[in-house]
Amino acid sequence: MNNILLFGAGKSAAVLIDQLYEDAKNGLYKVHVADMNVQWLEALVTENFSISKINVADLLNLQKLVSQSDIVVSLLPPSLHLSIAQICLDFKKHFITASYADEPMKNLASIAAQNQLCFINEMGLDPGIDHLLAMEMIDEVKAEGGQIYSFESYCGGLIAKESDNNPFHYKITWNPLNIVNAGKAGATFLKDRDIIQYPYYDVFNKAWSLSLQNCGNFDVYPNRDSLKYIDDYGLKDINTFVRGTLRYSGFCKIWSKLLVQNLTSESSFIDPKDLSEKIAHCNEPAIDWLYQNHTVQPNQTYAQLLLNLLSERLQFEENDKDRVVLYHLLKYKINGELKEKDYLLDVYGKSKKATAMAQTVGMPIYACIQLILSKAFTKYGLLLPTDKMVYPLVLQKLRNLKVLA
Repeated sequence: MNNILLFGAGKSAAVLIDQLYEDAKNGLYKVHVADMNVQWLEALVTENFSISKINVADLLNLQKLVSQSDIVVSLLPPSLHLSIAQICLDFKKHFITASYADEPMKNLASIAAQNQLCFINEMGLDPGIDHLLAMEMIDEVKAEGGQIYSFESYCGGLIAKESDNNPFHYKITWNPLNIVNAGKAGATFLKDRDIIQYPYYDVFNKAWSLSLQNCGNFDVYPNRDSLKYIDDYGLKDINTFVRGTLRYSGFCKIWSKLLVQNLTSESSFIDPKDLSEKIAHCNEPAIDWLYQNHTVQPNQTYAQLLLNLLSERLQFEENDKDRVVLYHLLKYKINGELKEKDYLLDVYGKSKKATAMAQTVGMPIYACIQLILSKAFTKYGLLLPTDKMVYPLVLQKLRNLKVLA
């Protein structure tokens, strides 16, 4: 019987864990979930489903767990993926994560291929489903003889409208630190053949609006470096290429005011008098609401206080539901005629546990587990969702699982 090891049992792992539990209960394979906090999984423990509390610094225990497995999934913080992947190489185990493939991870590709191992990265929502669908759309247009001149891709983890009850129109459904740090790397994208570069303070200030029929009105801010995907997508002659994040209308204006007053700073320690002045200078009711009755700890940075306040005031409550919206728009020419092709994914969560975010992050990983077990992949090494061998297989599996239409 095969053994599946999952490192990480946080918010994004819940739907994946439920799927693995059902398969283990049906005797398809054994599953072990390891994390710093696994108490909430104790009721699921059965003959084929086990859990353990881990210390990520305990290398010997990590090696023991990996050595007893066939496929290893990491939903731990991104900084820990490389060490887990290296252990997988040492013990010749397949490896899957939803996180970006950085250069150190890419350096493991050739050794993984030599050992006939699948090292699958960027297999979640964004990155993940976004790339899978983009590649399918692009290849469909090219097969028609179309010349693509514009590609836009927007994705956001949002709150369902019925749970939208705060002035930010947002709640935390994943790591709140990622919210605080959003935009700090700046943004670069291509528009009408011009390379546009935004420093941190312009990412939100220069956000634009997007209206999607039967879906709503949104703010869009550009994501980091969009340009690096142009070659991956095979679109080197494109005029416009941009990837962005969706928020409900008004969010970016509020967040821009936080940036202007340096309230997201990781290096500045808080002076209570200075903080009060910064809040007042924002002249924004939503920010006044966020900072009401706040408590400043000794030697606390502005970013640390903001993180605490977001975690407390934008908390995802027991009866809340979330929402994921993904939108792709391709513009192309065929026989001189201008055409468009788009795709809208609008997913609502079922509960606080079975969120739309957990579904869209976890199910691509689940699909890849099934594909590895069935030996469907015909190549090894680093496998990404932009790979022409990978994306059709994963999309078909996700459609069979009713994750995508």
